[in-house]
Amino acid sequence: MKAVCLAIALAVGGFAAAAEPSFDQAVRDYQAGRWSAAYGHFMVLANSGNTEAARIALFMYRHGKLLYGADWAATDEDIELWSRMTGTRPPNEPERVVSTAASKGPAWKPRMIPFIRRGEK
Repeated sequence: MKAVCLAIALAVGGFAAAAEPSFDQAVRDYQAGRWSAAYGHFMVLANSGNTEAARIALFMYRHGKLLYGADWAATDEDIELWSRMTGTRPPNEPERVVSTAASKGPAWKPRMIPFIRRGEK
């Protein structure tokens, strides 16, 4: 009975491993020009926590029409997650404001130093 349970567990585990693409498979698809398949693989990997896959999926999503001739889908949650993982700003987030205080000018004042040619006084 233990052998049967072990065989079933291995079969189910193998199926689960085959269901999630590997990063290498996604790269091979990309290199072969199978961009939609690659995007799908990178998406799954990114949503599983792979930061490099998130960076690539975000790039492909943002530049899909221009570079690949495709508009790929992603949810707002996907874009927010990938942006957070990669440290980039989501496209709908406003620009960051550094300071609203008026500038007081430089703390130091430049001095004019006269140019004196040799032999002149």
